[in-house]
Amino acid sequence: MRLKTLLLPATGLFVLVLAFNLPASLVANRVQPPMALQGVYGTIFNGGADSVTFNNRPLGALDWSFNPGSLLRAAVGYQVTLQIPPGVPNGAMTAPPGHAEALVEWHAGNKIVLKDLSMSMGLATVRALAGQSDSLIGTGDLRVNMPAVELLNGWPSQLKGQIEFLHLHPPMLAATVGDFAVQFDESPRREDNEIIGTVRDTSGSLGLNATLHLKADRTYLVDGTLLARGGAAADLTDLVNTLGPPDANGARAFSMSGAFQP
Repeated sequence: MRLKTLLLPATGLFVLVLAFNLPASLVANRVQPPMALQGVYGTIFNGGADSVTFNNRPLGALDWSFNPGSLLRAAVGYQVTLQIPPGVPNGAMTAPPGHAEALVEWHAGNKIVLKDLSMSMGLATVRALAGQSDSLIGTGDLRVNMPAVELLNGWPSQLKGQIEFLHLHPPMLAATVGDFAVQFDESPRREDNEIIGTVRDTSGSLGLNATLHLKADRTYLVDGTLLARGGAAADLTDLVNTLGPPDANGARAFSMSGAFQP
């Protein structure tokens, strides 16, 4: 009986040591398209990849380390860091370097939680990864600081933090129109789990005040007002004027909606 008592923890420790030394290639083999890893190194608990591709486009270098504290939340968690060199993924050296890092936790029930998500990259990178043309997104920079992101079946079920679009230059205009922020402050407040964010300008010639609705059926709605401030370029003023008559403050109402594919 005493020998059996000693063997049980020894066997558990042996299995744990083996698991901690499993090669990182096991991670690469389980990654599914459209993502792929090349040049993997280290172990599944502490390793990385020299190159990550998404939709066959090189993205950057990835590092990961196991987070034992996630086990207390009945989850498997990793601290993940992605470094994006200049010019990636479209090969244009005008694209700035970028990064993304977060604690990523996988929970039961197809739920993924990201804690302290920090991300910075050019919209050219976002556009290339999404497979969109210049005519749809334009140029600028994306900056994300989200203390909490919860995804259920691949769709946000909780968001807290801020997304910024900096130096935004829409493709149909001759110049940049300013900086903008989307703020998520609370958990869903409605029975249908709709997530609501506030959208506003932080600087520039285009005034924006709107509300973003993200619905559980993967549809979205943005409604609010736009204002071409004094000194705005003529093409921006003309574009805003097409929205209809102004209110008492000179702002014009707009609304746009759509759906994301699952």
